[in-house]
Amino acid sequence: MPLARICNENFVGVRNRILMKNIMYAGVLAALLEIDVEVIRQLLNESSAKKPALVDANMKAVQLGLRLRQGQPACPLPLRIERMDRTRGHIMIDGNTAAGLGAVYAGATVGPWYPITPSTSLMDAFKNFCQKLRVDPETGKHNFAVIQAEDELAAIGMVLGANWNGARAFTATTGPGISLRASSSGWPTTPRSRR
Repeated sequence: MPLARICNENFVGVRNRILMKNIMYAGVLAALLEIDVEVIRQLLNESSAKKPALVDANMKAVQLGLRLRQGQPACPLPLRIERMDRTRGHIMIDGNTAAGLGAVYAGATVGPWYPITPSTSLMDAFKNFCQKLRVDPETGKHNFAVIQAEDELAAIGMVLGANWNGARAFTATTGPGISLRASSSGWPTTPRSRR
């Protein structure tokens, strides 16, 4: 399939052509598996709501992929995608998104972290929920802080400092990060009064 040639004819810029070629693949796959194009449009609208031009460009690439597949021999794959309502009334959420939402509802307002999988997606979810749920409706002031620390030790130090100052704070990490934070995480989460 001449995806590169079609992208070169329809899109401007090297980076744009490379990205849209991948989206054309998605259009070809949608045609092969009979995926409803409106579902793809809805997903693009959700993921790129703030950039309508991006939605239009992606949909153009999907349509090019769909058209490329038209007139081709029947798909040899025995698979097809069909709409089902088995999840109606259920919450569909991944673990890191659920943890981010749980942190908001547990009262967390401070989230220092160091980028490492899986902490990045958890903190992204926390930030997104905070942007909806931790903004003062009258002033528009954000009542939260998500801080990318310079390393794992700084992240746990920021959590301890925020807790000592009365904020409910947490951090996310993975195995190596836990090892690095072990000694610091032993500090008490509230300051002890001196006698």
